[in-house]
Amino acid sequence: MNDAEPAVPTSRDQALLLEQASLYGWRAQWQLPEHERATERLLLTLRDTSLTAVFSHDGSLSFARLTELGTATTELDLSGALAVLRDHAGAPPEDTPPGESSTTAGISVPEPPELSRAWGSWPLAVVGLLVLSVVLFMIARIAGW
Repeated sequence: MNDAEPAVPTSRDQALLLEQASLYGWRAQWQLPEHERATERLLLTLRDTSLTAVFSHDGSLSFARLTELGTATTELDLSGALAVLRDHAGAPPEDTPPGESSTTAGISVPEPPELSRAWGSWPLAVVGLLVLSVVLFMIARIAGW
């Protein structure tokens, strides 16, 4: 098979696999057909893992074959192949969800100074009188037994 890379992917499946492979650091190598009855193949490699995508004549993915060192070969569809690309490489730093970057960013807003003095001192006096009346009632009740 020929190792030349086509100028542009011929289908959405090919474009999607190439885009995801480059995003997650996989090395791509095209294996173009030597005759008209053969199919295009895309070999993606990362460390000890290889993913071979076989495309039909219209460019859609026929199947993908995952081969890992020391394990059996697994056949996948397009969604399975995309999941393998992502899972084996790990998420790139720019792929971190915004909520995970900091757990405290934007949670609280500083309180304006006028709100801390809005009530004045009279609520403290009212609460103090209530506490004093409850304590006096309890002392009177104990003394009354």
